[in-house]
Order: sequence, then structure tokens, then C-alpha cells
Amino acid sequence: MLNKRLKIGRSVQSDLIDAEQKTGEALAAISKLTITVVKSRSEANLSHTIGAMALSFTGNASKMLHDAQEQLAQAHGAFAKDRDNMGLRTHMSGGGWKPPSAQIAEPANEEQIKTA
Repeated sequence: MLNKRLKIGRSVQSDLIDAEQKTGEALAAISKLTITVVKSRSEANLSHTIGAMALSFTGNASKMLHDAQEQLAQAHGAFAKDRDNMGLRTHMSGGGWKPPSAQIAEPANEEQIKTA
């Protein structure tokens, strides 16, 4: 049973990290688009009103992605609590903090789970 939990924990961890990375990539793409529009408008000597409505929409999309990043960070914390409640815990080696990609440690034994 604990091995199944370990496998599930690793799968959730991998998918969560993937979602966080893709959200960051989407945010970077929107930022790049905004820069391109503003620079291009300036280079072509166009009015600042050209593309203004579109930039308003991309700004809203950017805000949504920032909110999504915050929600994913909160999900990360919630999953960490769930992981501990399932008898799984992360382990560290070396000089301190491990990034979110840190490996999940071996499952705790039944006694450790009962006393947690």
C-alpha cells in the first residue's frame, strides 16, 4: 500500500511541477508579446492607441496567469501536507533546501504514521 502511495505521490509531484513550469512559460510568452507590440509600435511611429485594446486583453491574461501561479503554489503546500498525512515525506541531502523536484523519501512505517 505504501509503495502505491509513493508512486501516486511522485506522479502528482511531476504533474504539479510541469503545470508550474508551463504557467511560467505562458507568462513569459505574454510578456514577450507585450514587448513586441510596444517596440513595434514605436519603431513604426504608430499611435499608442494601436493595439491598446489587445494589450488590455493580454494584460488581463497575464494577471490570470499570475493568479494561477499563486494558486499552484498554494496547491503545492496543500499537497505537501497531504503527502505527510499519507506517510510520505521529502528527504534532503547536501547543503539545505531542496527544490520542488526533490525526491520523495521512502514511506514511513505504520507506527510513524499513527504517531504523526
